[in-house]
Amino acid sequence: MPGHAKMLRFGLIGTGSWGREHARAIRQEGGQLVYVVGTQASPPADFPLEPAQYYDRFDLQRLPVVDVVDIAAPNYLHADFARKALLAGYHVLVEKPMATHLHDARNLVELSRARGKILAVGYEMRFSPLWQQVRALIQSPAFGELRWIDFSLERHPFRPGRNRWRENPNQVGSWVIEEAVHHLDLICWLVASSPQNVEVSADFPGSPPPLANLLALHLRFSSGILASYRAAINIEGHHLRLVAYGSQASVAAEWHGRTDRTREPHVSLSWRSHGDVRSVPVMEDSGEVFELNREIRNVIAAISQKTSLWLSPEEALYNLALADAVERSAIDKRTLTFHPDQIY
Repeated sequence: MPGHAKMLRFGLIGTGSWGREHARAIRQEGGQLVYVVGTQASPPADFPLEPAQYYDRFDLQRLPVVDVVDIAAPNYLHADFARKALLAGYHVLVEKPMATHLHDARNLVELSRARGKILAVGYEMRFSPLWQQVRALIQSPAFGELRWIDFSLERHPFRPGRNRWRENPNQVGSWVIEEAVHHLDLICWLVASSPQNVEVSADFPGSPPPLANLLALHLRFSSGILASYRAAINIEGHHLRLVAYGSQASVAAEWHGRTDRTREPHVSLSWRSHGDVRSVPVMEDSGEVFELNREIRNVIAAISQKTSLWLSPEEALYNLALADAVERSAIDKRTLTFHPDQIY
């Protein structure tokens, strides 16, 4: 029909549990899933394949033409697959981290600029109605000046993944860029709209890197705002708690689920001022399975309608570099200052 938007064609790499969620979200958001790439001779029996075609290798010479290559493979494959897709002229959506090494991430950002192609990175928390409402409350005049964010994660141990790749440092990179990197991005997004210098002091209490399951972190931004973060990857369930303190009020938010992919989480948000506490309703579903749909929707709009990505590749690179500084601080047991202008 004249004027009808073209259905964007997706190629998906990854047939694990999160790859299945990507396939679901692409179809629900109006994308056409053209092919799926896995590592086995045939796809898992429960993978929602049809009518997409299945391939057992990421070989762009024989794969059908698409508009977007969506990468939901193990971390160590992200950079190579994204580079090949960009070089071949495709837009790319890659799960975080975009690379396990900072220099590979820099190269991807530069390549996406040179090729004029979208490079979207899967930081889904910016798409969450809960965290968007937290940000709106922090930015309201009644909140005053933001002074301190206190954020914590307690969660169940990671799913090992096929061939236990999340337990292999050479494949996962580290557990900081597997999980905490989401929360670093959220903290930075709540603190400011532009990158800042950050004083970083981190520790892995009694747990060795790179697969440390305990992280204690203190951040001091150049604006004077403080942030503290604690992560424990060793308990039942998935629990996020955040309190943001302003000069006139504070905001408290919590997200609790049996797992990180729970479809029926317990979510709460409250506004606290002058001794009074007021509950704030969260009107839409919040959680990574819901945010993935919004992320796919944003990628489709960025390509077909030329709208902006909610998170630019430069912001994703900043976040990955900050995660690297967190690890260096913890390993070296020293406080260091992270400078955004040193990323390139």
